[in-house]
Amino acid sequence: MGGAIIASAGFAVSSFAVSVEYLFVSFSLMVGFGLGITYIPAIVAVSDFFNYRRPVAIGVAVSGVGFGMLIYPPINK
Repeated sequence: MGGAIIASAGFAVSSFAVSVEYLFVSFSLMVGFGLGITYIPAIVAVSDFFNYRRPVAIGVAVSGVGFGMLIYPPINK
């Protein structure tokens, strides 16, 4: 939950960027840190839940992140 809040704050703060340096700090560090601390627990939760088909479950969970990044921009437009 905390990672989502940090990532959302990073997205909000980066929308007010007036320079590339400010955008780098707000987007790269805040959003990267926030999404990083939400990504690892999600993968660990999936791997703890599935015993028999663990590689398939982890593959679906990881590919969901990429699929979301592919679908989100056209929806947000």
